[in-house]
Amino acid sequence: PVVGSAGRYYAEWFDLASGADHDAVRTAYEDRAKAHPGLELNLLVDRIGMLGPDPRGLAVWGVPSWSAVVGIARDLDDVQDPIRLVAASFYADFGQEQL
Repeated sequence: PVVGSAGRYYAEWFDLASGADHDAVRTAYEDRAKAHPGLELNLLVDRIGMLGPDPRGLAVWGVPSWSAVVGIARDLDDVQDPIRLVAASFYADFGQEQL
């Protein structure tokens, strides 16, 4: 994990493809981080066994502005391997939420 300092966060909830391993997922996210240098990958986690809800994976990106998400939000539209995006969401630091 990397401590978030952006104040705005884009989260991706994902499932692993059948047969995908952690190394493939890590490499895919490292490649995406290089492709989006203005964003910071703060967290990439997978549940242990059945300890956690579906979907099993979570990635959190620090973003400088909400509009900065446009490019990365489309990265996984047609991707099925090594992960499949299930849902995405926005978060802000407590007290900094924008309604």
